[in-house]
Amino acid sequence: ILLAPFYCCVPSHLVFADDILGEYSFDDPRADHIEMGITWGEQQRPDLAALAFEAACEFEPLRVAAWINLALARLSLGELDGAVTAILAYANQTRTGDPIPEHYRQSFATAALTVAEELDIIDKNEAGAAAAA
Repeated sequence: ILLAPFYCCVPSHLVFADDILGEYSFDDPRADHIEMGITWGEQQRPDLAALAFEAACEFEPLRVAAWINLALARLSLGELDGAVTAILAYANQTRTGDPIPEHYRQSFATAALTVAEELDIIDKNEAGAAAAA
């Protein structure tokens, strides 16, 4: 699976991750972990992207973009359980808190359908039709 086209919220000013790696830490709660994850995804480094998205989920657990991108990074690494866990973790948060913001609903639904397709839970043609709806 090619990861980069699936990432949501791609910043318009991507830089090479190696250029800012010295300034970045997965443990820094103020770092822009989503941007770093997307940058690494664009550079075909889903392993590092997943670590950055995990940090984003830890420090900003209500940001849907962190969970969507973590699920897709895990999926690209062949870690289906990790992808399912990310989708369900965010979905469970919405049951007890705020609903998924309107502008992220389609991205979240597409990520969930992508994971379901990989697990052969639903037919890929049916998933595509549902995502387009």
